[in-house]
Amino acid sequence: MSQEFDKARQQAEKCLAQGDFAQAEAFFRQAAQIAETAFPAKDQRRCQMLSKLGESLSNQHKFAEAQQVLEQVISLKTEQFGPGNLEVAQALNDLAGLFYEQNRYREAVPLCTKILTIYERILGKDHLDVATIAVNLAMLYHTQNQYDEAEPLYKRALDVRTMKLNAEHPDVINVLENYATLLLAMGRLEEAEYLKTCVMGRVSGRMRSTMHDIPAFKRSP
Repeated sequence: MSQEFDKARQQAEKCLAQGDFAQAEAFFRQAAQIAETAFPAKDQRRCQMLSKLGESLSNQHKFAEAQQVLEQVISLKTEQFGPGNLEVAQALNDLAGLFYEQNRYREAVPLCTKILTIYERILGKDHLDVATIAVNLAMLYHTQNQYDEAEPLYKRALDVRTMKLNAEHPDVINVLENYATLLLAMGRLEEAEYLKTCVMGRVSGRMRSTMHDIPAFKRSP
């Protein structure tokens, strides 16, 4: 059965890479069914194939089916690992991504909030993955015009990425650009213009070091 699983998985991956999502769906579904019957309950190959099946369904805009599959993955991983595990966080992230793709931002927010809590507890508050999910959550709030909720998350991501990377890193610039857009929407034009200047590289290192003296850039508690 392991050989049958590997064959189905390889065919599925090949079809997915080629953009043949319908065939990928069929092979991933087959691989998941084999894994369910051939491998122990805690074997992760079934969840891996179901996650890929969800991706294939999403690529075909079969969003309702994809949601059901990804929710099944969350349920399986929660049962196996408990609700606060990184494996569960990854499954939650896949579902949040599906909601984001459909502009279902409100439904994605609680998922990203759970992911952030898991990452903070396991990885630590200054981990780059924490910054990434903070940006994602900030963007969800930003898109819904919930600026007060978005701002501290942008600031937090900016703090972590600046500390772990450097002021010129693309991931830092990305946060600065999003934050500048947020400040403009909030009517805080002076702060937004300063931030845009930082993005464009017209601020010296000495001036960069004073960023957190400006209200928008006060370090997060």
